[in-house]
Amino acid sequence: MVNLGLSWSFSSHEQVILTALNVSGSALSFLGSLFIMTTYLWNQSLQKLAFQLLFYVSIADIIRSFGNLWGNLSDGNACKAQGFLSEFGGVASFFWIGFISVIMYGIVFEKGRWDTVTVEKLKRRAHWMIWPFALILAILPLTTDSYEDTGGWCFIGHESISQVWAFLCFYGWLWLVMLGTVILYCRLYSKLTDLQLNKLQLKSSHVSDEPDATLNSSQLNDLRAPITDNYDIDEQRKMRKRMLHMVRRMFFYPS
Repeated sequence: MVNLGLSWSFSSHEQVILTALNVSGSALSFLGSLFIMTTYLWNQSLQKLAFQLLFYVSIADIIRSFGNLWGNLSDGNACKAQGFLSEFGGVASFFWIGFISVIMYGIVFEKGRWDTVTVEKLKRRAHWMIWPFALILAILPLTTDSYEDTGGWCFIGHESISQVWAFLCFYGWLWLVMLGTVILYCRLYSKLTDLQLNKLQLKSSHVSDEPDATLNSSQLNDLRAPITDNYDIDEQRKMRKRMLHMVRRMFFYPS
């Protein structure tokens, strides 16, 4: 029996099942990430912001999946390497997912400030922050030899210091990113819902293109302004709806 530090234990048969499920899921994830990366590099028309961000998530996910493909390893250097790759790829993956939600939030709520140049600068900064930080978090458990066989795969173990590393280097950041992402998504959804309601209200108050001739020019402009705004809002709504759809797919992709 293998104790996981959380009062869980698995028999040898259960470990075999867990390993098979882990390897199978990792193989599918590896192939899916490889397909996305190959398609992105092969097709230049896809090399835009949305697919660039998905490409970075795929890089992180393929690192994590590659380590898990090794199966259930006994304690040793290979086990430590598997745990290291799983930690590094996993942390980098959900950091990029969090960055995607920040980008989408900025584009929707700060559209006047978040132009192409600004987004490119933020993307470069994200590379300099996410990859090195994920690497540091993956190295820290190595300092106390905390990567070990946890039952089905190798990861941060169940000793007291290992549990501290598990929270500080993985689960704490995972929960923080998930919470922040959910909050940003809720605000995005609320914003897009408001735009949709505004559009319906403008349609319901739509006036004729040929108003009464007795109205002066100032009144005519006041009447036509909502119609013009309606077109602008409609275009913005469509763009933001596409962005939100993309974010939803990216959020659930690595799981």
